[in-house]
Amino acid sequence: MAYFRDLSPYQYGHWDVVRGAQNVGWLALGHTFQTGQALQSDLDLLWAHCKVAIHATRGLHSCEFCSDWSSEGFRVMRNGETIVLGYSEIRVIGPSGQSYAAPSLIYHYIDKHSYKPPDVFVAALRTGPRPPSEAYFEALKTRELEWGSTVR
Repeated sequence: MAYFRDLSPYQYGHWDVVRGAQNVGWLALGHTFQTGQALQSDLDLLWAHCKVAIHATRGLHSCEFCSDWSSEGFRVMRNGETIVLGYSEIRVIGPSGQSYAAPSLIYHYIDKHSYKPPDVFVAALRTGPRPPSEAYFEALKTRELEWGSTVR
């Protein structure tokens, strides 16, 4: 997977810079990252976001930090529900409209590798619109983002 510094300007592909969106959680070997213990309530919020696949790809990205990878992607279970990580992005949108683009693997990075995303991202996760609310999907629509479901 590509590495992008946290809070750097987001771009989709190599050319399409998306105004206002910032990168979070694009981790790779050889690049250090902050660590810390996540609150279960934050993981619950992140889980809801990870159920909405944005910019789904045909390929799968693996975690470079562990060997729990299969050719079918990460199938992750939480509270009896299974989703697949590693082939899409998520969007977290703050109440002010600032958006953050992250790989869906961010859930795994936080849960299994203690990645600590920037405080502004966590604040947006806690206070911004979230799936499955109408406000969240309206925010995706205004950003012209198509989405699908990761629930299996």
